Amino acid sequence: MQKLVVLIVFLGLLALPLMAQDRVEVFGGYQYLRLNDVGGCGSSNGCPNISANGWDASVTGNFNRYFGVTGDFSGTYNTQTVTAQGFAISVPLHFYTFAGGPVVSFHRVRSTHLSTRCSGEYM
Repeated sequence: MQKLVVLIVFLGLLALPLMAQDRVEVFGGYQYLRLNDVGGCGSSNGCPNISANGWDASVTGNFNRYFGVTGDFSGTYNTQTVTAQGFAISVPLHFYTFAGGPVVSFHRVRSTHLSTRCSGEYM
């Protein structure tokens, strides 16, 4: 978790020069994660389906009109109850991801643009 915070601060500092030129895009949103048949034994045999709620945030710094770099961060959370040999244990689940990579943008009209990105992700 500490490495994630350091990475976010580092990317934020890299984006500071771009903010003065109005070349930064910031996104924040809600994320829903659904994992079906966790464990691979089939939900009818007792393997759980897990639903988790979380957040997603990204920062894109554009070097010029066509090229930039992006960083995407997310976290999802749930508490799963596991029963084994008559004992029930609540296990907190925290799932974090971060991704980053180049962005290519095509501006046709001033108010709209098309962009694509190629990201590497670490979970």
